[in-house]
Amino acid sequence: MPRRRSTRDALGRGVVRIRIGGVDHYLGQWTAEDAPLTRDRFRMHAGLEPREVVARARKTGAASAETLRAEALRTRPRRSEDYKYFGVKRDRGRGFMVCFNHRGEKYVAAGYRTERDAALAADRLARYVGRTLLNFPEKRLAPASLDELRLERTRERKSRTSSDFIGVVCSPNIERPWFFYLFTEHGEQGHVGVGGYSSQREAAIARDRAALHYGASLSLNFPEEARALGPATIDELRADIHRERKKTTSSQYRGVYRDKRSGCWMACITFKGVVHRLGSHEDEAVAARAYDDAILRLGDDERKLNFGGGPRVRR
Repeated sequence: MPRRRSTRDALGRGVVRIRIGGVDHYLGQWTAEDAPLTRDRFRMHAGLEPREVVARARKTGAASAETLRAEALRTRPRRSEDYKYFGVKRDRGRGFMVCFNHRGEKYVAAGYRTERDAALAADRLARYVGRTLLNFPEKRLAPASLDELRLERTRERKSRTSSDFIGVVCSPNIERPWFFYLFTEHGEQGHVGVGGYSSQREAAIARDRAALHYGASLSLNFPEEARALGPATIDELRADIHRERKKTTSSQYRGVYRDKRSGCWMACITFKGVVHRLGSHEDEAVAARAYDDAILRLGDDERKLNFGGGPRVRR
């Protein structure tokens, strides 16, 4: 005979489960009044006869565990801690994570982009540790240990961030995602990274130019193109990126942008991690000069000047 369990919480809703054929099925959180109908609808889905509220169950119709969980969420006020699947939580706003306790042990695996992906991983881990409460008991998922799940996530993340070229990586979810890294004496840690390229090929050529300048004994991705463009310092490559970005921004000057509400030109500068607001200006060039004044006042790199210290204005 199927065995049922229902645990009440302080909100008056209960976590409704039912065991059929030795497998626990999680049906969501329901009121005491709706729990019998929920169990009977799932019994019908499993090919059994309803036995608690027979007439209502047959009128409402059979439903899978996944459907019942979704209905449970739709029929109550949404809270930030509500999740559609068992053993799944939000990972600090960065996707979803597997998180549940079993026989005194806590299991956590983070890095899933969708709630369903995390639920499938939770089921695989549950099968491995011997937990019978599953989100998708009908699916024949291969059991996986916590270490195996973490290794899979690492490999999947690497597949999204790796490149075909030496020293190039991708940072997903930004407009210009390609970066290059180069070990030199330029940075305090002996290596430096430069980002903001729209394609991995652009990043690879820039990396090769930096390697030529610093004399690094490294293999080049595009030796002919890099030598034709010539060696370049890290600062020169960053300046190139900045000029390219400014082609698609509201102002031609460094440190200047147009405020959409007022229509004025705003100037600001970030120095040693602190953002300095330099006011609003009717004239774009005046805002650029305010930025230059801040460069000199703060003792920042004079090569960043819009007027002087080399060309910094888009032509």
